[in-house]
Amino acid sequence: MKIIDPHIHLFDMENGDYQWLKPESGPFWPDKDKIARSFDESALSLSKPMQLKGFVHIEAGYDNQKPWRELQYLENSCEVAFKSIAMLDITMPHQLFLQQFELLACNPSFVGVRYILEDVNDDFFSQSHVLENLKHLGNKKVIFELQFPFERTALVDEIINLLNEYPDFKMAICHGGFAPTSSQAKQIWRKNVAKIAKFKHVIIKCSGQEMLSTTHRHIDATRFQVHIDECISLFSDERVLLASNFPLISLAMPYSNYWQMLANMYAKQPKLWSKLSIENALNFYFH
Repeated sequence: MKIIDPHIHLFDMENGDYQWLKPESGPFWPDKDKIARSFDESALSLSKPMQLKGFVHIEAGYDNQKPWRELQYLENSCEVAFKSIAMLDITMPHQLFLQQFELLACNPSFVGVRYILEDVNDDFFSQSHVLENLKHLGNKKVIFELQFPFERTALVDEIINLLNEYPDFKMAICHGGFAPTSSQAKQIWRKNVAKIAKFKHVIIKCSGQEMLSTTHRHIDATRFQVHIDECISLFSDERVLLASNFPLISLAMPYSNYWQMLANMYAKQPKLWSKLSIENALNFYFH
């Protein structure tokens, strides 16, 4: 049972910045101190017969001013096959953006960029240099990771406009687009996710369940499987990826237990399990 985990974070607290992990900085989670330490790839341990064959590292704030330093740290320290999604500030003036992009592109593991959109205003994409920077990513055929609640219709519609112009722009929806639990908000989420699912170069990663509540980290396996199956109904079984969000998943359960929970969900569907746990991640990030 080979696995590629397409959404993990590693921390090197001695050499990195990680401003967000410091107690004086947000997010102000009551249990943030439990993950405010170094994690290397040896922490990604699975119980047999599962075996980690690779991972996708999502930027974790090692050095947001010089984001290529995080990729260099990873490439000098990791032995498992991996790809990197780097931090790159898409609000920078275009020429500075291009300079930083080229420094990232020099690193063999680099495949894409994440800029968290959770706190931006609805008119964020009306800034001409933001669109210019994003279009550069589309032209270069690198991945843009979408991290924001998909209830935010205005932001989704701006992404749709971009995809209409660049229909083969590769995008990944992080944490299932933060599917809400209330029925009214869930209807909005589903409508917006369905709109973007029509674009064949967009995938969705099912993870981040431990982020739905900062005071109750428990993951309900039944509810999570309903969410995964709903994503499959929208994206097909070719464009849904299971992921862990390590080390944040450890706030809810051990890493190996999480993957065992997922394996149990699809124990009677081995072909589907293979797609969700390795094949789709391999096709999207490694090919």
